[in-house]
Amino acid sequence: MKKIVLIVIVFITIISCSNKYGLLESKLKKEIEENVVPNLDDPKSYELVSIETIDTSMYHENIKEMKLFYEDDIKNQNKALEEHLKDTAYRSVFIKRIRDVISDNEKEIKKSDSLLALPDRIMNINFVVKMRAKNKLNALVLETLKYTYSPTKDKFFLNKDE
Repeated sequence: MKKIVLIVIVFITIISCSNKYGLLESKLKKEIEENVVPNLDDPKSYELVSIETIDTSMYHENIKEMKLFYEDDIKNQNKALEEHLKDTAYRSVFIKRIRDVISDNEKEIKKSDSLLALPDRIMNINFVVKMRAKNKLNALVLETLKYTYSPTKDKFFLNKDE
């Protein structure tokens, strides 16, 4: 009996882990069928080849990168401040601007520290979709589309620039 229960638990675990993004993939498929397929030259020739999850971005990763950016910028601004303090012609406007930038960066670092204290969550998930359809010349063409899913907005976005 214990072996059967163990086998069932292992089986359920394997199925749930392997189909982690299955629901999102079916939502993406529906998105494509509603918004992309009608705009094809020959919608009847549409064939979905594959949907792959290629990347998942987490908030903490992004916040840590931004924190490093602000820390580096503070170092650069402090160097610029030292240079400008040596030259009396820069004393007024430029020094105030540099100090303002440093202050703003320090505030952003404090914000990022407070955000890092919160539990991490998914920022977005990137998918690559491959599909076939006939073009105006009746030739079957393989097209690759890249989508980003935003969990906070529960919406897919087509990455047009790639």
